[in-house]
Amino acid sequence: DLVRTKLLKGFDALVEAWNEGREEYVDYVTTCLKKTVKPSKHVVKHSEILNKTLTQGEVSPAGMKVLEGMRASIFKPTSEDKSIPRFALEADAFWEVLKQFGRAVRVDCVRYLEEKIEKWKRERGVLSFDDLLSQTADAVTSQGAGGDTLRKSLGDAFDAALIDEFQDTDPVQFEIFRELFGKKEEHWLYLIGDPKQSIYRFRGADLEAYFDFARKTKAVKYSLDTNFRTVTPLVRAVNAFFSKSKSPFLHDDLSFEEVKPNLKGSTDKEKAFKEGDNLPPPFVIREMEWAGEKGPTKTEIQEAIRLDMANEIHRLLEVGSIGGRKVRTNDLAILVRGNFEATEVWNYFRERGLPAVVFTDVSLFDTDEA
Repeated sequence: DLVRTKLLKGFDALVEAWNEGREEYVDYVTTCLKKTVKPSKHVVKHSEILNKTLTQGEVSPAGMKVLEGMRASIFKPTSEDKSIPRFALEADAFWEVLKQFGRAVRVDCVRYLEEKIEKWKRERGVLSFDDLLSQTADAVTSQGAGGDTLRKSLGDAFDAALIDEFQDTDPVQFEIFRELFGKKEEHWLYLIGDPKQSIYRFRGADLEAYFDFARKTKAVKYSLDTNFRTVTPLVRAVNAFFSKSKSPFLHDDLSFEEVKPNLKGSTDKEKAFKEGDNLPPPFVIREMEWAGEKGPTKTEIQEAIRLDMANEIHRLLEVGSIGGRKVRTNDLAILVRGNFEATEVWNYFRERGLPAVVFTDVSLFDTDEA
């Protein structure tokens, strides 16, 4: 209500400033601004649209778009001598209130949807995955006879609890296990995971809660110290790379600990990569050099990367071998930042005669579920 009132007042001030100062505004943008800026180039058309928006009450998306381009903050005057017209300043003030109003509407919308969904679920007797978690957490943490009975029965039924991929556990899930198995020494609670792999921050996965829990309970930590899945040169390269930094993961509780390779093990025999008779560097960072006077555009950078990748793949297919056999195209994977880049790389590789498959070009946010 507060921001709506501010918005209406701001609009009234905008109407008044336009009615009283449109000539001043037109004169300013035609004489004091560079001819290339939008207000100067389209002042006649903009005035027509604003007359409909501000004096005839025909508020429209086009009118709002025009208004956005008439704000004082985007002006580039040719001279600082002449004062900026009141209308342009009011347009700036109104635009700020309009952004506040947009945020308030979104907050109200979220609240409305939450209430609507809760009502819909109650009427149909439906529970979501989050409901199951929150109700379980409420039950095991409740103070009273019911909570005591539930905690005792579950505690008696299980001697130990093991949470795999614990770095992706959200606080509600973790609270359930901590309440049941983490408060008394008569139970074992195992947390299996790698904090560096946490990918569910958006869902509320909270690494700090686990670090704090480990400190308070004086938990014993065990780490796997040998990598059996990766060839020895790559393990050593990763060790060397990350050991250069004092805080490679930007967190006091996330230090880098070197792991040992399984020297001359089955992986080294089956996955050893060679170029001819040579063992090339297992981990390479490629740097782009640019000779132009101006820096490269994003498009030019992406084109150069695609060219470099295709050239390198052609070379690897010619000279590379894995475990004694020639490198095949299905040995190679290209990781990209977004799905649109995957399609661009795929098309370019086809042009270069490289067989390529896009694993998926579907965005999570374009699915029916999202």
